[in-house]
Amino acid sequence: MSKAAVTSPSFSFSRRLGAGVEVLIACLSVLALVVMVNYLAVRHYWRKDFSASQRWTLSPRTLKVLESLPAGVKVLVYYHQDDRLYSEVTDLLREYAARNPRLRLELVDPNRQPVEANLARTRYNLAALNQRNLILFDCNGKIKTVYQQDLGDYDLEPTAELSETGQTVFRRRAKNFKGEQLFTSALIHVISPRVLKAYFVQGHGEHDPASTDEIMGYSKFAHLLRENGLETATLTLFGTAEIPNDCHLLIIAGPRTPLTQDELEKIARYLNQGGRLMVFLNYRSFGRSLNLESLMAAWGVMVGERFALDPANATPTSQFQDLVVPITEPHAVTRPLLMGSAHLLLPRVVSAIKSSGRAAETLKVDEILHTSNEGILVKDVENGRPVINPASNPRGRFSLMVAVEKGAVPGVRAERGSTRLIVGGDSMFLSNQLIESRNNRDLGGHCLNWLVDQTYLLAGIEPRPLQEYRLDLTRRQLLTLNALLLGALPGSVLLLGTLVWLRRRK
Repeated sequence: MSKAAVTSPSFSFSRRLGAGVEVLIACLSVLALVVMVNYLAVRHYWRKDFSASQRWTLSPRTLKVLESLPAGVKVLVYYHQDDRLYSEVTDLLREYAARNPRLRLELVDPNRQPVEANLARTRYNLAALNQRNLILFDCNGKIKTVYQQDLGDYDLEPTAELSETGQTVFRRRAKNFKGEQLFTSALIHVISPRVLKAYFVQGHGEHDPASTDEIMGYSKFAHLLRENGLETATLTLFGTAEIPNDCHLLIIAGPRTPLTQDELEKIARYLNQGGRLMVFLNYRSFGRSLNLESLMAAWGVMVGERFALDPANATPTSQFQDLVVPITEPHAVTRPLLMGSAHLLLPRVVSAIKSSGRAAETLKVDEILHTSNEGILVKDVENGRPVINPASNPRGRFSLMVAVEKGAVPGVRAERGSTRLIVGGDSMFLSNQLIESRNNRDLGGHCLNWLVDQTYLLAGIEPRPLQEYRLDLTRRQLLTLNALLLGALPGSVLLLGTLVWLRRRK
């Protein structure tokens, strides 16, 4: 056999050309098929929640709200990606967006996208919020903000660690995720033509919501109200003036002179119609009756005449006039802030009346903020400063704020729903001077959101339980695991590579 016969090509040029054309046609066919499938999938898709708990199945109420979006709604997720609830928040909102393309998502991580974060803060005046996580709903300029602290139900769980004083260390654990409740409520708020309105009662030396005074002004709290979708206005109840029908929240912040009987009767009528009232007193009314005490007593609240001090929780330079009060009560107002604290200034004692004489079946009074067990009640003041008398001042744990709720009374039609009140012994914690201290701003926001809460509109949307998996290791087990991951595994690979190299050299 000749050499030319051995090296001759197996296929002729025409056959190779034919095979190439067949491969090209096959590739183009596959590409066309992929394009057609994607085209059809974009326009005719089907979604199914295969999770065991149906965690991403939206309620009929949410679907109805999404179907009724009249215009585009922008949702800004201003959130750190390493936060515990980030995936729950974004996955749920993506489900919302998949149901209606008029809902547009914008995800901004302040750490990873500083430029976009600055633009968002400037656009929505979020500078005061610093690095906090929030979700902002915007429909034609009408805005509703949902804060991270509101997204979960929390409790305190003991850990195996001990503090320096030998006490058990607790950690805050999220039990339920309330995203669908809050997001659907926010959507209803921004697409509804109805506007919630908060009125500040004036005429007795109260804080002015328009004042930017650094100490007594309430302009920052008024801004907080607007962030939560409430318009603000002032109101006097002298003469024939009545509380307007569009009043969704009445605020009495730091009055210094007594209210008249006529004013009290107007407020009482408003409350009996399901009104929502926020009352904060302060040290400036010390030693005088405001007549509010009797009205509050009718709602199961006792307003004390004394200051509550807490030397163990006072700041070093305040001469015991302020209190940094730990938040420990699992009430709806304070539960999102467990393990946080509120910074108060000379608060009066405000507590629940321990009596069964009132309509206990419909009136619920909860104490939601207390001093420590080392609290002191003081009634004497000299040169504007409290005088502590260890021999005569009562000591103990004293209540500083209560939440009151009264359900529907049989046979009585409450026009605004159930009555709710927040009564606190200090109004200064929401002033321009202190609102950014500790968790004061969050506490104020949770108070007003609980007061204007309209979750009865969201019947059928329940919080979703959060599953958490923990691996508890002893120190010895942790060291063994570190040695295995950082030493044994890389070392095994290095040893195997060395053995292969030695064998190939031979």
